[in-house]
Amino acid sequence: MPDSPDRTVFKRAIFWTAYILGTLILFFSFVLAQVPRGSNTDFTPDYVCWSLGASFLVGSLVAAKFTWRSCIPFKSRDASSLAQVFIVAAWIELAISIYGILSFATGD
Repeated sequence: MPDSPDRTVFKRAIFWTAYILGTLILFFSFVLAQVPRGSNTDFTPDYVCWSLGASFLVGSLVAAKFTWRSCIPFKSRDASSLAQVFIVAAWIELAISIYGILSFATGD
């Protein structure tokens, strides 16, 4: 049974909102990582930003799964090619986010 148009619009809005917020927070995390620290070794704001960005990107991928029935972009026939591009971008940004979290966790 197909979803009503209102539910589909809501699911797409959740995807785009989570994706845009995750991308903006990831960009802010890159900028925050460039700030000189001096003798301050507290990385709590970095962890918060990178983790928050990753959680929004995971949320966008979950929303994509419920909207287009697949979070793997090339398996979904319901998603447009533009949506598939942004789903791939969300996967790449999530990988960068996880790399950023791990680099702060294991860095000296």
